[in-house]
Amino acid sequence: MRHPGKTRPFRGPDGEVLSGSIAEVAYRRLGGLDQWVMIRGESVANPPLILLHGGPGWSETGFFRRFNASLEKDFTAVYWDQRGAGKSFDRAIPESSMTVEQFISDLDELAGAVCERLGADNWLSRFEGQMRPRALWKLGQAVLGGQESSILELPRAMRGFRWSMDAMWPEVSRLNLVELVPLLRMPVFFFLGREDHFVPPDNSVAYFNALDAPSKKLVWFEDSGHEPFFDEPDKFNAAVTQLVRPVVAP
Repeated sequence: MRHPGKTRPFRGPDGEVLSGSIAEVAYRRLGGLDQWVMIRGESVANPPLILLHGGPGWSETGFFRRFNASLEKDFTAVYWDQRGAGKSFDRAIPESSMTVEQFISDLDELAGAVCERLGADNWLSRFEGQMRPRALWKLGQAVLGGQESSILELPRAMRGFRWSMDAMWPEVSRLNLVELVPLLRMPVFFFLGREDHFVPPDNSVAYFNALDAPSKKLVWFEDSGHEPFFDEPDKFNAAVTQLVRPVVAP
C-alpha cells in the first residue's frame, strides 16, 4: 500500500497551528487514477498556485519545497506528482493513458478540485524544467533531504521517470506550440534561463513572440539553465511574488 506521507503544519509563535493555514497531503482521484497531491499555504485567502513539474516522468516537488517554499507565504501552493511520476507512479498505469491530452485532463480535474477545496477561482501558473549541470550537487539534498521524501523512494522515482519518458517522448518531442496553442486567454509569464541547453531560449522566445494573450511578460535569468527556480531561487521567488501575485490576487 502506498502512503502519501506527512507534511508539517504552519505554526504560530506559541506553537499553535496557524489559523487559516493549510498543510495537507493525500492521494486524489484524477483521470481514474490515484495521484499524489500536497497543498500548503500560510493562508487559504492567498491565491492558489499549481506547480507543474517538467518531464515526463520526474517529480520536482522536492526541489520546489527546498528552494521555493517561501512562495507558501503569498500563495496556496499545490504540489502534484503527475501520473507516472514520483509518488504517483504505479506499474498498473495503462501506458496508453500516458498522453498529453490525458495529462491536460488530469490537470483540469485537479484545478477543479483545488478550487472547490479552497473556494477559489481557477488560476493556474506553470513552472517547468530540468537541471543545469553545475547545480547537480544539489540534487541529492533536494531529493533525499525533504521532509516529505525518503531515500527509499528514489528507485521508484527513477523507474517512473524512465517509464514515463519511454511512453510519452515520441508524442512530446513532436509538439509544436506555435501551431497547437497560438492563444491563451490568461496572463502569461515566461521565466527563461539564459544558459538553457535543454530547450534553446531562442525557441521559447519565438513562441513568446507569436503567442496571443491578454498580457505577457518575459523575464530572463542570466545565471540559470533549464530550471531558474532551482538555479536562482531567490530571484525566482521574488519574481513570482512581485509579478504574478498582483495579477491573480483579488
